[in-house]
Amino acid sequence: MSSTDPVAAPEQPQFTPSVVELATRIRNLGKGALVLIDGASGTGKTTLASEIERELSGVDAPLVIHMDDLYPGWDGLAQGIQNLHDWILLPRSIGHPVVSKRYDWATKKFGDEFTLDATKTMIVEGCGALGLGAHTFADLSVWVSADDDLRRTRALARDPAEDFARHWDAWDDQFAAYVERDSPELSANVHVRSGG
Repeated sequence: MSSTDPVAAPEQPQFTPSVVELATRIRNLGKGALVLIDGASGTGKTTLASEIERELSGVDAPLVIHMDDLYPGWDGLAQGIQNLHDWILLPRSIGHPVVSKRYDWATKKFGDEFTLDATKTMIVEGCGALGLGAHTFADLSVWVSADDDLRRTRALARDPAEDFARHWDAWDDQFAAYVERDSPELSANVHVRSGG
């Protein structure tokens, strides 16, 4: 499929275990828990985090952090993993204020610093969320997988500007190198299969 071919939107992912089961497990961790959701592009990590957030809506709704906000562009997977560690995980673990930045993909630079409420349950989702031994900071670590054809279809369908189509192979190579180096799937407490 060329990058100019239209990509049909896939059906809503179905997760095993279910969103309700995962949300219940997270609720039982108590307020202020840290949950990390990792897996390759298009496996459904963002959808899973959003659905869990919806299930836990209310006073104790979790704060969802997207790794997309931490990568400095398409070649920045490793730096995004480092940013997660330096800006969020390490300060949070020692009781310091959690000050982060958000990458603007249009201007290709990070915006101003902002403070996150570290007393809330946090869900960090995205490629590399379990990098650099991040599971040691987490109360729950999740690895999401899906068939390669399905995840590619999903990933390209959500990017109508087709940027991802142009960068797919290079990004997938970065992710494969990360998995080879860190074996993040082995550190996950829960393995989630995503279908659709």
